[in-house]
Amino acid sequence: MKLSQSNIFFLYSALFFNAGSYAMQENIEDIQTKISNTIKCDNDFLYSNKNNNYDKDKPRSAPIPQNELWPEGKVYYKFSPGHFNFEQVAKIKDAMRTIMELPKVSISFEEATRSVGNNYILITRVNNQNQDLGCSANVGRVHPNNPSPHSLTLGTGCVNDKGTVLHELLHVLGFYHEQSREDRDDHVSILWENISTNAKYNFSNYKNHNNIRFTPYDYDSIMHYDPYGFSQNLYPTIIPKECLANYRQNPYNYYRYNTENWYGHHAALFRSCPKIKEISVHKNSLSPGDIYSLQMMYPKAKTDENDDKTDVIEDNNGIPKYDKKELELCLTKKESTEWKLEEKKGIKIWTMFEPNHDGKSCTLYYQVYTYISDKEGWKVEPKKEFIFSK
Repeated sequence: MKLSQSNIFFLYSALFFNAGSYAMQENIEDIQTKISNTIKCDNDFLYSNKNNNYDKDKPRSAPIPQNELWPEGKVYYKFSPGHFNFEQVAKIKDAMRTIMELPKVSISFEEATRSVGNNYILITRVNNQNQDLGCSANVGRVHPNNPSPHSLTLGTGCVNDKGTVLHELLHVLGFYHEQSREDRDDHVSILWENISTNAKYNFSNYKNHNNIRFTPYDYDSIMHYDPYGFSQNLYPTIIPKECLANYRQNPYNYYRYNTENWYGHHAALFRSCPKIKEISVHKNSLSPGDIYSLQMMYPKAKTDENDDKTDVIEDNNGIPKYDKKELELCLTKKESTEWKLEEKKGIKIWTMFEPNHDGKSCTLYYQVYTYISDKEGWKVEPKKEFIFSK
């Protein structure tokens, strides 16, 4: 499938879930009719006929052309009147705030005024197929003279899940799915025989679309599909490439049990294919790679020459520094924490806590990026894990 040179995509999120603050100037149905006047090329997204010109000076690793990023990182939005209650609006704004508070990222979500014309995202719950499950978003900023605003649809099942809202907001900011990258076949295997017939186009990779991003392939990305997305038989549709031989030998180990103790049933799977756990875990926060890509796409101007000189040390047991309050939050509320960044020149260290399924412990994930050179960029060190119990 060949894409046109446009990034006006409509994304029904398979990764996670297979009010009006300004009076609208147009009838909502008219706006949505304009939005849906596009070509469907993926169950996750659509693109329009209108071509945009690529910025030829943008590096190949950039996810979309420079002229399709939001100028100065300002993303304007409106809520469709009556589509969301107060609690749902608060959840969406909380996800926006999570992105705005990222280190070294210059992004702001601002309520639209008349002066921005159609250059804003219209956040709506209406979906012609299913008003509860529809999740969709344009990739990047469409042309300012577009006849309709950008589309962001969040059905009830999506708006109540922070990870899904973050996923859609990253589409708005210019991210495609991780497994759509040009280099994806070097890292994952697509099991076409398990994919529903009418959904196989979801697994196209865009070899002519500069979709590498700024980091190595990221299994932890919030933009990565679940391994069972669009499965027709409860067997995986996408697995780490290193697991393919084991899958062919022991396919039943990979069968997805529809039980609450899914992880318990898959102990053998995680022993034989550890990496599959990284894309199986439901993600409620951005990965270090996601954050780094945002830093490259929407960099904050440096105001302090010492910005990159924070000391990062480990204690005598080799355990990295961590926030005790975040560990306590993980242990008591059984909630994952956001990735936290600490830096010194040439090194970025990311840490986050995630509750374990025993209900009594949390795992501290520790990821190091080391700067090699302008030519080679950043090297990703093997991720370390440390388990803390009550």
